[in-house]
Amino acid sequence: MKKILIALLCPYLFYSQSVSQYLSFASSFGKTFQELEKKINKKSDDTNIDFGLETRAYTYPSFSVLVHEKDDSKKILDISFISKKGINNKESWYNICKYLNSDKNYVLMQSLVKDDGGSVNLHNVPFEQIVDTVRNSEDPEELTYLITFRKDDVYYLLFYVNGNTMFTITKTYKAYY
Repeated sequence: MKKILIALLCPYLFYSQSVSQYLSFASSFGKTFQELEKKINKKSDDTNIDFGLETRAYTYPSFSVLVHEKDDSKKILDISFISKKGINNKESWYNICKYLNSDKNYVLMQSLVKDDGGSVNLHNVPFEQIVDTVRNSEDPEELTYLITFRKDDVYYLLFYVNGNTMFTITKTYKAYY
C-alpha cells in the first residue's frame, strides 16, 4: 500500500516547486550569477544581455526562473519564477506563502483574492483568510490571488492567476490594485 501511495504522490512531489528551491534562489538576491549558479549547482539555459544588463533563464520540469540585473552593480536584483503552461503549481504557492507567513522576518504588505464575476473581492486580508476563501470556493480555479511580503528592503510577490503561478523577488514594490 505504501508503494502505491508513493507512486501516486511522486508526480506532485517532483513537479512542483519546493520551498527549498525558492529559498535557494531567494538567498542569492543581491549576489552575482556565479554565486547563484554555484549555490543551485546549475548553469543557465539561456542568457540575454540588453544595454549591459544580463538576464539568465533556468529551466526545471514544472517552472522556469528568470534572473535579472537591474543596474551596473552586476548583482541579481530581480528573480521571477513562472509555472510552465499546463502545470498547476498552486500547492507550491500555498507552501511558499505558508512558510513566509510563519517567519516573522517577512512582513505581509498586500493581499488580494478575487474572481472575474465580482462575487469575491477581498483586499489586504491575512494569509489564513486567503486560504479559507480558496478552500471554500465552489470553483477555486476561477480565483485570482496574490500576496506580497517584505523582508528588509526586498519584496516577495506570489501570484496565482488563470491556473498559473508567478513568484517575483524584487526591490521594486508596486501595489497591484
